[in-house]
Amino acid sequence: MKWWFTDYDGTININHDHKVLEIDKNFIYEWINNGNIFNIATGNMESEMKHLLKQNGLTYKYLVSNNGAAIFDYDSNLVFLRPIKLEQRTFLLDILNKLKDSFLICYVDLNKRKLFSRPNIQELEDFFTKYPEILTYVPEYQDFSLALEDISANKNICLITLMGTKESIAHLYLELQEKLTDFYIVKTDSHTVEIIDKNVSKASAIEEVMKIHNIDINDIYTSGDGGNDIKMLKMTNNSFAMSAGSKEVQNAAKYVVKNVCEIKKYLK
Repeated sequence: MKWWFTDYDGTININHDHKVLEIDKNFIYEWINNGNIFNIATGNMESEMKHLLKQNGLTYKYLVSNNGAAIFDYDSNLVFLRPIKLEQRTFLLDILNKLKDSFLICYVDLNKRKLFSRPNIQELEDFFTKYPEILTYVPEYQDFSLALEDISANKNICLITLMGTKESIAHLYLELQEKLTDFYIVKTDSHTVEIIDKNVSKASAIEEVMKIHNIDINDIYTSGDGGNDIKMLKMTNNSFAMSAGSKEVQNAAKYVVKNVCEIKKYLK
């Protein structure tokens, strides 16, 4: 039995339109019908993904969400959670307060995305116009004082998202890596950086599933296209990067494919 963990946006949702191509969908069905296990590993929340997968007619065993901070089963039961530690929140808030006028900042309360700040950034608004589906991931306004209190005390806060211009995000990524050494900083695309617990990644979540089911690493398959996929691509020789992804992502994988249906050629 083989276990496949795949990214969603840019991987099975290759055109970022929330539609899985028929050739890829048919391969997923074939994978499952052959007695293998299909799983999702995404930076998105389970609540965002569940209806999109259902809309595409896809079932799964586990859904790794929030870049590995949480794992849900198909029935939306929480299997695993590793939030940002409460004792690290004050230091993190000090940094976010300094960045709130320059970056759109959201945070995730397990299965709900909330707004911390949204300054007017024209390049980012143009990006949302070009890719309107991304705007669905930006929450509505909430009072700033409520956001401060929430991040300070809510034990389920597990991910922080910062969005800005390409240039500002490139600089911010390097700056946060230097300042937030007790966190894992991941650049998910040219406009987005995310902050999670240092011990969290899609790979660490897969390892949790491996412990539950006593799975051999040789039976793990991974596929992805973004910076948040690199660790899970590196963890196994059965890894597939999308050709539309960056060179860094492609170099992390054993194989490079245009569509996930091409994985079939490499099955052992």
